Amino acid sequence: MVSSADVLSHTQVHDYLWKLELLASKGPEFEAGQYISWHIDGQRHGPFSIASAPSQLPVLTFYSRYPFIDIIPKMTIEIGPAHGKMTAADPKKRYILCAGGTGVTPFLSLWDAFAPEQREFSLFWSMSHALDSLMLSEHDGRVITHDYENDLPYTNLIQPYLGGANTMFYVAGPMPFVRLIAQWLIDNGISAEQIASDMLDPQRLVANSQPLESSLLR
Repeated sequence: MVSSADVLSHTQVHDYLWKLELLASKGPEFEAGQYISWHIDGQRHGPFSIASAPSQLPVLTFYSRYPFIDIIPKMTIEIGPAHGKMTAADPKKRYILCAGGTGVTPFLSLWDAFAPEQREFSLFWSMSHALDSLMLSEHDGRVITHDYENDLPYTNLIQPYLGGANTMFYVAGPMPFVRLIAQWLIDNGISAEQIASDMLDPQRLVANSQPLESSLLR
């Protein structure tokens, strides 16, 4: 189903971060953690993860490292249907959210959608730009941020959460980050069924994986 939205704002948060807010006149229906694409003059843009929760409709929020192409205030765009599997559908599971940079956007949606008693989340956010923390609506001590520039990577932070078949690991961010974290989880005994990413198929990674260099895992 295609719906439409008006551009509310398109602003620069800091040198390497842009924020887009859309006002959706009808729809789209989506679950927290999903993503959409849109069309402008017949050209497809995206996909982009939705940073806002479904309860915040009709406003939709997005973040990007670069300006959103061809977007200007007050214009109307066509929005496609929502997709994505990182929706934290099972309230009985524990969710470890592993984010790299603006890959945190689907997890911000999840964070705002569920109260602590509804879902057990732990968010580990590795960032190379400290001002990315402006994406958080308010400071939350449960969010653990990590300085990617000076400490690559952050696998030591998620090491304590490896035990238990009831834990799901969601991974999002730049592809090298996603692949490294997913590979590390698999190498440390986490099954492909416990890993979800909208950028990578963990099953294929298991079938084609090569051991990571130990220097990447300091």
